[in-house]
Amino acid sequence: MAAKSVFITGTTGFIGGDAFYALHKAHPDWKYTILVRSEDKGKDVQKQYPDVKLAIGSLDDSKVIEKAASEADIVVHTADSSDHQGAAKAIAAGLRSTHSSSNPG
Repeated sequence: MAAKSVFITGTTGFIGGDAFYALHKAHPDWKYTILVRSEDKGKDVQKQYPDVKLAIGSLDDSKVIEKAASEADIVVHTADSSDHQGAAKAIAAGLRSTHSSSNPG
């Protein structure tokens, strides 16, 4: 089976960090992309997980989120996910652009 690709938001936070840790521990061969607000925050994560790909931006950067979601088989959205409609819409748009009922991912 091919390695899955995962896009995670909120990785530098408590819940997202724990989710990323658990996923990576269970599936170290998967490809991970994380949304981080700055390259410095991303480099902190890359010290422990050097193969992680960074998507630099905030929840307001719809194009960054949409692109990362479109490239992922799995999306885990933990960054302020309860009330940021723009990020949720960008994730949905990204998934919709490459996933369908005949190609669910």
